[in-house]
Amino acid sequence: MSRRCVTRAFGVLLLLAVFVHAAVCVAAESEPALTRLAQTLLADSTDAAGPGTVILVARGDDVLFRGARGNAEIELGVPLSPDDVFRIGSNTKQFTAAAILKLVGQRRIAIGDPLSRFLPDYPNGAHITVEELLRHTSGIRDYTEIDGYFDAAIRQDLVTQKLIDVFKDLPVDFPPGADWKYSSSGYVLLGAILERVTGKPWHVAMHELLLAPLALGHTGYDDGTTLIARRALGYSVDAAGGTINAPYISMTQAAAAGGLVSSADDLLRWMRALHAGKVLQPDTYRLMTTVVPTRSGRPTDYACGLATLRIRGEPAFEHVGRDPGYMSETLYVAKPAISVVVLMNTDRPRADVTVMAARLAAVAMGRPYPERHATALTRSEMQALAGLYQRGAGQRTIVARDGRLYTKRDGGSEHVLNAASANELYFDEVLDYFTVTRDASGKVVALEEFSNGETPPLHLPKRSNGP
Repeated sequence: MSRRCVTRAFGVLLLLAVFVHAAVCVAAESEPALTRLAQTLLADSTDAAGPGTVILVARGDDVLFRGARGNAEIELGVPLSPDDVFRIGSNTKQFTAAAILKLVGQRRIAIGDPLSRFLPDYPNGAHITVEELLRHTSGIRDYTEIDGYFDAAIRQDLVTQKLIDVFKDLPVDFPPGADWKYSSSGYVLLGAILERVTGKPWHVAMHELLLAPLALGHTGYDDGTTLIARRALGYSVDAAGGTINAPYISMTQAAAAGGLVSSADDLLRWMRALHAGKVLQPDTYRLMTTVVPTRSGRPTDYACGLATLRIRGEPAFEHVGRDPGYMSETLYVAKPAISVVVLMNTDRPRADVTVMAARLAAVAMGRPYPERHATALTRSEMQALAGLYQRGAGQRTIVARDGRLYTKRDGGSEHVLNAASANELYFDEVLDYFTVTRDASGKVVALEEFSNGETPPLHLPKRSNGP
């Protein structure tokens, strides 16, 4: 080898060593900050005498934080443990999607197969595909949105076909593939497809396809009768804000859309296996994690059983789950392999579980979101910001009232808008924030909206001034 080649090779190795050293330093520096944030989030989100929260954060297979606060059973004063098991609600959907795609990889299902291949009597089933069910683009009405359904009907035990009968004749939200709308009904149908193809109940098929091979011993179907070791009891709140036992639902109706329980450690092992290529083949994994535009052109961030987002600029996958008495969040940031799990045994948390997970992931990456502190604006500064802003095909309004700013989108609910300065606005409950664009005279002409605290921003030109 020539001296030039030796010198070049040494330079490459030196540069690589510098990068590795820098990455190790960032990781080491982030861990105390992560512990502080996790403990703060546990304290802020959970009353020590009430329902509890479990947080787990890992980098690769290394657990950086694992802790719990609150009670698994308030009546008996049983403290919550990081090992406890929770209903995970719609986080079940990523397991259902993976089980279907596992069968696609085995050529037992094709992604473009019509629903009618498996359920010949389903209305319009010849024009609804497996992929549309996975992506929430089938247009099938979500049975959980039926008026009054949670008042009584949700308590009945139903086999899969009887649950399908609840929604199969409802009017559709749109023609198959034309648009996007979240639908648990679609995932009930995917459970029915699992049953038809394997000849076994959906949860047995899922156990054999996914859970047993990955040794996920604390993940499985909660049928409402089987004793489940370390399962935390679920709680809700009454009209006065007091803690109560969660209302009863039959878990037969959560089905493949939301019927699983799991633990923080099992969910970590699941995310690591799924995203490290140990569950699906490369082509089916790409299907599960890739967003496909709908014909309507309306943007969607949902792939198959997973929502996509960015955390500090890096691609990530997440899902939130909610059952009566429980909340769950799983988040995986691909490039640094950061996994975050947040589990709660209440359905009325003080904090947004997705925001909690995003903040934890950002700190674990060594790139925390900035801390903002509210400052008081003058009346004239608030009036300058008030008005109507164009937001794509919709709009956002800002009003100044009683010494505060409030904002809402397209007739939605109103939220308090804080000011870090006259040129930066933010929310307490989410990571979204705005910067203010002014012309040469200082007049407000637009906002830049940073959704989830990420770039690039959405430009919102100001169309009119407020009152």
